[in-house]
Amino acid sequence: MLERNCPDCVVNGEYCFKDEVDRIVSEIEPSDDEKILFNNAAEMHDKIKKEREEARKRLCHNINNIDPDYLGKKLL
Repeated sequence: MLERNCPDCVVNGEYCFKDEVDRIVSEIEPSDDEKILFNNAAEMHDKIKKEREEARKRLCHNINNIDPDYLGKKLL
């Protein structure tokens, strides 16, 4: 699939939404405690949701092409 960048991404020369999601996902702390992992995953989900809303405002064409893989995602 051909990716088209939103106007902000074209100006900045990067894929803003994907880069931001990657940054958010890198913040999650690994844990063997399932409750902590669930809470961390829920927090990541909320942050990504907010970034997706901002990407929509920027008319990003690729917001649905991002499926971040983060610890605990399958617990949600």
